[in-house]
Amino acid sequence: MLQSIKLLLVFVAGITIAWLNIIPFSFNPDLISEYLLYILVFGVGVVLAKSEGIFTILKRYHIKLFLIPLMVIVGSLGSSALLALVIKDVSFKHGLGLGAGLGYYSLSSLMISKYGFKEIGAMALLINMIREIITLLFAPLLVRFFGRFAPIASGGATSMDTTLPVILKYTDEDNAIISMFNGVVLSMMVPLLITIIYELF
Repeated sequence: MLQSIKLLLVFVAGITIAWLNIIPFSFNPDLISEYLLYILVFGVGVVLAKSEGIFTILKRYHIKLFLIPLMVIVGSLGSSALLALVIKDVSFKHGLGLGAGLGYYSLSSLMISKYGFKEIGAMALLINMIREIITLLFAPLLVRFFGRFAPIASGGATSMDTTLPVILKYTDEDNAIISMFNGVVLSMMVPLLITIIYELF
């Protein structure tokens, strides 16, 4: 709980500083964020490389590794489709489209917009960004109340990069390996799912 509060305070501090224009005009937050991400992922790579059980884990889980991304896909599509039935302004197809983003906000929003649905594309961007932020801020609580796979499911496609450091921090090396595998599989599935939804429905 304390860690989530700390992360939330840092997040709010960043918003406040940007809103008050305290940061110099020349400051490039996107560039800084990109370099910080590289450093974090590098650190995760070092930790995993030092873990002697990386290949043991892959061998142990084998086909079961695919169950996690499969359940994430089913959960994301199912929950977004149900919400579409409740929210009258969003059709069933668009509900599935939003769920098919799987946390990959940049690609999903771009693909949906290219199909001519710019508002839905903007929604996909926002929804999947919120999904990533929730994972980053509340990973400790997700692990505590829902188990070690919860932040992996919540992070979706980002579980292989941006949310991977917090997943490693609040679980273990074994889970980090599963997290990376989950992120890779989901990232590959996003364009396929969105294409199927908007071409066939």
